[in-house]
Amino acid sequence: MVISRFVTTVTIIAACASAARGNNRYTNARASVAHMPRARPPSSPLRERDSPKVTGINGEVIGLYISPRSGAPMQSRFFVELLKGKGIMGDRYALQTGSYSVLRWSAREPGAREPGRQLTIISADSIDESLEEAGLPSATSPGRSYGEFRRNVVVRGITAEQLMKCQGSEICLGPKCRVFVHRHCVPCFYNERLCNRPGQLEAIFDASGVSCEVLVGGPLNVGEQVTAASKWSPGQATVRDVGTQPPGYYIRPSKRSAAMARGAAQQMSTTLEELLTTDPNGVARVEYVYNSVGLGFWPTASWTPAKKTLEQNRRQAIVWFVSTAAAAGAIACLNPFEWWVW
Repeated sequence: MVISRFVTTVTIIAACASAARGNNRYTNARASVAHMPRARPPSSPLRERDSPKVTGINGEVIGLYISPRSGAPMQSRFFVELLKGKGIMGDRYALQTGSYSVLRWSAREPGAREPGRQLTIISADSIDESLEEAGLPSATSPGRSYGEFRRNVVVRGITAEQLMKCQGSEICLGPKCRVFVHRHCVPCFYNERLCNRPGQLEAIFDASGVSCEVLVGGPLNVGEQVTAASKWSPGQATVRDVGTQPPGYYIRPSKRSAAMARGAAQQMSTTLEELLTTDPNGVARVEYVYNSVGLGFWPTASWTPAKKTLEQNRRQAIVWFVSTAAAAGAIACLNPFEWWVW
């Protein structure tokens, strides 16, 4: 009898413990559910679409500049037209007549031009600060302008640091235009010489702006706003293309190593050899514009024989043209009426 009661008591205690554990699991489950994110109401996605991928971008376009060709002065415009996948109407990079239009350094599409060369943006605030810190003449000094940095869109109210944080995202220029920021638009010694500001490249290296692809074209005016695009905008899915630049390209010249310099020279020599057959005019264009300020673009050891090849081809083209014109003239003289009818 005693043993039977003991067994019964143990069974009851075990049942109570099991029930308690069940209640604890139920309680814990309720606690877990309470801490889970609640399902969003149907209107939530609309509010989330208004949340930008990059925040804190709110500036104003204070300058618009274009140039029809490599080396030509930048022209100030109050109004420009952005062309999807090309750049700005009338600008050298939309026309593919820019100094660097010759380069096919796209990482996204090997053998093609970088999409980021379509349009460039620079911060007036950061340029002003950088030049002042370096003790160099400001862009607002007499006879100077922000256009001398050869960027297309000049903004105020957005710093260079903020622009750099926009890399890999879409931003809005005015109410209609949208661009995708691909990379840092590194300054060059050519522009330093052109501006006659020794030390300019080092001074503005971090403030030299960004390179962009035009996703949505349209009109853009001075005075319009620059803001971050919604993170849900289709343009945010654009694949970023930083290019296949030479070693050390994104590093200040004063910080580049000898190995970087050798690697860059090797890549430039290889590029020159490839482009001589596909775009000889572009090869010469960028070299001659650099020569105009006492510099060279291509490595001297590679450019010297390349220049001879280009000059030889040019002479042959002239001879061919003159011979063809002479032959055509001779035919016209023999029978002018039939030549005219033909």
